[in-house]
Amino acid sequence: MTTHNNIHIPKESFPFWIWHAIEFFVVMLISVLTANEITKAMSIEVGESVNNWIFWSIIGGIFFSWYVLIRRFFVGKKFI
Repeated sequence: MTTHNNIHIPKESFPFWIWHAIEFFVVMLISVLTANEITKAMSIEVGESVNNWIFWSIIGGIFFSWYVLIRRFFVGKKFI
């Protein structure tokens, strides 16, 4: 019985960087939706610029916690 070397192996044929892009956009989507809901729930009437700082600080905090804390220490993968 003979074997053929034309079998599709996804790990070798699928570009590796696409997994990083998918992960980035999923984390971005979750962080933007979470920050939007938190700033709506807080409903602080201190001004648009302060609300923008709060919004982007929440997004930055989620990114930091995912890529530095969770992904590195709990999942065990380094970012790049």
